[in-house]
Amino acid sequence: MRLLQCLVVLVLIYLLLFMLVETFKYDFMFYPEPLPFLSPRFSDPNLSVEDVYIDTPDSVKLHAWYMPHRRLNQTDTHKTRSSKAISSSNLAGGKVGVRARLVIFLHGAGGNMYKAVEHMDMHHRLGNSVLAVDYRGFGKSTGSPSAQGLMLDVLTTWNYATQVLRYEPQQIILHGYSLGSSLAAWLGALRTPRGIILEAPFTSLYDLIPRAVRPLFYWSMPDFQSASYIKELTCPVLIMGSEDDEIVPFSHVLEMYKSVPHSQKKLIQLTGTHLTLHHSRETQKRLHRWIHNLQSFR
Repeated sequence: MRLLQCLVVLVLIYLLLFMLVETFKYDFMFYPEPLPFLSPRFSDPNLSVEDVYIDTPDSVKLHAWYMPHRRLNQTDTHKTRSSKAISSSNLAGGKVGVRARLVIFLHGAGGNMYKAVEHMDMHHRLGNSVLAVDYRGFGKSTGSPSAQGLMLDVLTTWNYATQVLRYEPQQIILHGYSLGSSLAAWLGALRTPRGIILEAPFTSLYDLIPRAVRPLFYWSMPDFQSASYIKELTCPVLIMGSEDDEIVPFSHVLEMYKSVPHSQKKLIQLTGTHLTLHHSRETQKRLHRWIHNLQSFR
C-alpha cells in the first residue's frame, strides 16, 4: 500500500511539474529583448539599413532591416514598404540584378536583431544584400513568441523577399544562428534557396536540455527538430560551429554535418563561445569562396 501511495505522489508531482513546464515552456525557449534606440553601427560609417515592416497572415507586424548592397543600386530600384498587401502594385518597384544575392539572416533565441549587425556587416563586405528580421515578440515586432509563430514569421519573411523585394529563390541564401539555424533548416526544406548556412546548429532543442530534467519536456518540445529538417535539404549546406561553444556542443555540429543527405556540404570550425563566435579573416575568405562557388553546384 505504501509503495502505491509513493507512486501516486510521484505521478502527481510529475504532472504538476509537467503542467508548469507546459505553461511556461516558451519562457524557457525564448529570451526576447526590445530593440535599443541606438542605430546599428557598421565598419563602413556610410552603411545604413532600411526599416521594413512585414505583416504575417495572423496579423503580427514583424520589424526587419534590409541592407541592399551598393553594387545593386543601379538595378535594384525597389523602395521597401510594408507587405500588408502583396499585389501587382507592390511588385512594380523595380528589377533586381541578375547576379544579386540576398542573405536572410535569422538570429538566435535571445535578444533581438541588433545582435545581427556583425553578420550583416560581414555579408555586406562579401558582396551580399542582407535582410534580418526580428521574430514576433522580439525587438519592435508585435505579438508573443511561439514555435509555430516563429515558423510562420520566417516563411512570411521568405515571401516578402521573393514577392516584394523580388529576389528569385536561387538568389537567396539562408543564414541561421543557433535557434535561427533550426528555422533556416526548416524553411530550406520547405523552399529551395541557393544555399544554407547553419551556425551553431543543434540536432533538436530537446537534445540540449540536461538529461536530469528531460522527462519534464518530452511532450513540450516537439518542434525545432533540426536533424530531421536537414535530411530534407537539397541545396548546398555550410555548417559552422566551435568546440568552445558552451551551449551547443560540437557533437551536435558534427551530427548535423553528417545528416546532410548529399555531398554538397562543408564544415568550418570557428573559435569562441556561443555568444562570442569569431569569424576570422580566414573564415570570411572561406565563406566568400563557398558563396562564390554556389554557382557551380548542381
